Amino acid sequence: YHTGTSRFEKLTSVQKKYTPFNSLQVSSLLIISSDPGTLWIGTQGSGLYRMELNNMSLKNFIFEEKSPFNRESNSVNTLKESLSSPERIWVGTDSGLGEFNTETGRFRIFALFDPKTTRERPMVNSIHESINSPGILWLGTWGSGLLRFDTESGSIIRYTEKDGLPNPFVVSIEEEPAGRLWLGTQAGLSSYIIKSGLFRNFDHHEGLQNSLFRKNVIFKNSNKRIFVGGSKGIDHFTPGSLLKAVTIGKMGLRVSPQDFLAEVLSRSEQLLAADFGEGCWTDHWTYTLDLIENYLAIYPDHKQHLLFEKPVFTFYDSAVFV
Repeated sequence: YHTGTSRFEKLTSVQKKYTPFNSLQVSSLLIISSDPGTLWIGTQGSGLYRMELNNMSLKNFIFEEKSPFNRESNSVNTLKESLSSPERIWVGTDSGLGEFNTETGRFRIFALFDPKTTRERPMVNSIHESINSPGILWLGTWGSGLLRFDTESGSIIRYTEKDGLPNPFVVSIEEEPAGRLWLGTQAGLSSYIIKSGLFRNFDHHEGLQNSLFRKNVIFKNSNKRIFVGGSKGIDHFTPGSLLKAVTIGKMGLRVSPQDFLAEVLSRSEQLLAADFGEGCWTDHWTYTLDLIENYLAIYPDHKQHLLFEKPVFTFYDSAVFV
């Protein structure tokens, strides 16, 4: 956590009963797309702050001020803009999931526990709203695994080590459009296929340098490369490297390689890298292969960069035949 810098020494909350801002522990920052002039600041123990960037003024919002869970609810771990409601911010706290309305200034806390079995509220570290199903939240918790929360019905599904997670401490979440979650945990990286419900875990055996990943340090760039930060730096990969990891790691498949590849392709997204024009002779493709082979004969260590990081050599498989 960062406790602020000298830039905020003279800034105090609009409500005088709160301490100067530079004495607070800042845990998360968010600018929502509908209001780029406002910075939302999550803190440890002091709730949520709104900063107007044009004049740097601050206002503080406290969660459940009269609740016995006051301290835990005001310890904010993450902030996430809602995809379905632009005025809503999802807040991960030490006592569950918070919902904050930026227009009314009102909030509520979802306890996320079954009162019949436990009174313990899960600490929410990370929040991801489903790309294909807005209103479905995936929540990474500290010690309670991965939670699927339906914001409409309020139903909760919990996934733990019994379901395939490497451990119950999930600190970061990213999603592929095809329906796969990537989860940073405290025991390596895990992928979860939403449709099939299958987990696949990765650690140093697949080339990762990290096993302890950091809260919400995960990012997917425009080339679909995923970056995940941990105690030893940043791991980055493409989801297409899955088959390579299976081959090199000599992992046993429950199906044939052909069926495995067909399943992977069925969950993949087609990316057209060319436009149809006058067509292309078949020997152009073999000529391109010759160029690649000659290049790699001189620069064999550049294979990963050439084929996956620099989209120069592409092939357009047109449905048109002459």
